[in-house]
Amino acid sequence: MVPITFRGNEFIEDWVTDYIHPILQIVPTNETLIAIIRGFFVYICQKIKENSVVSLRDSKIYDWEEFWINAATIDARITEKFEKSFINVQDPLELSHNVCASVGRPVIGLLRRKAMLSLSKLKSDSGNLSSVFDLSQFSQNGNDTNHSTTNMELKLTLVPELSPSKVLEAVNTVFEDILKLDLIPEQTNKRHKLESKALQGFSCYFSTCETWIGRRTIKREIQKKFKDLEVKDVERMVSSTIQRNSLGWDGKNNDPLLEFCVETLYDPDTGILSLQFRRNMGDTKKINDIFHFFQQFFEKDNCQILRNVLSLPLSPAGPMSEEAASPNAMEID
Repeated sequence: MVPITFRGNEFIEDWVTDYIHPILQIVPTNETLIAIIRGFFVYICQKIKENSVVSLRDSKIYDWEEFWINAATIDARITEKFEKSFINVQDPLELSHNVCASVGRPVIGLLRRKAMLSLSKLKSDSGNLSSVFDLSQFSQNGNDTNHSTTNMELKLTLVPELSPSKVLEAVNTVFEDILKLDLIPEQTNKRHKLESKALQGFSCYFSTCETWIGRRTIKREIQKKFKDLEVKDVERMVSSTIQRNSLGWDGKNNDPLLEFCVETLYDPDTGILSLQFRRNMGDTKKINDIFHFFQQFFEKDNCQILRNVLSLPLSPAGPMSEEAASPNAMEID
């Protein structure tokens, strides 16, 4: 995508409509076509962001604040009429028009899941383009019918009378900041209170790097080098190290490996936190591996990671050693 150059000779309702643009030259090979298709699907999965504006005219993706400041200097009609939505794409001719004003979260969520399915097909059979666009096996609920839905529930005991919203924020911090998973905003619903004091939330994530594999050795090395680091900081450094060491990972153009959702429910009367995981898309083995990892990661040392994020004291019994970890827990080396 390259910027448009406007001639300024033709107008519709005072908007300039005649323009020229450079012609993109590409070598017409199967490899080039596949690379373009793959880049489009990666863009759909990873780079459509809330609070941003795609400007075809400027060949740029603006943050909302930058777009709004820039718009005020171009034409007052933009700030008067441009309708902010979940997805914002500026009309290259009528600049005050958001062509995606009516596109909501469910539509983008469905589009993202279809793009992930196509990426997985490209990876398994890159020479068969017809299969990439065949979505007949894709159901509306976001699950590939070739695999059965995988679910897992964890019940964790924290302490009563914590702020439910802070507990839910702590869970998201573990996923996003510590384990380096990517939140999918359009599939993340607002939290709502139940009839009791309990607060329920629903979030979806995807991963482009297997940060749940091979953590133990890296963690030991970091703990030896930085003896005073808190648990959350150690685990965050482990995830970052795995990302850096992953061949071909750059955090921008990598294919999503899997997608899952988690329903979070915290009851301040009992101090019980429930995490209900649901597979959306991804290889069944990878999904099972990450669910087993979550079991070990959240349960270890009496929910030590969440206690640390919430700045709670450790259990009176103190943290367990690695050798004394739960026999049902599993860490993937």
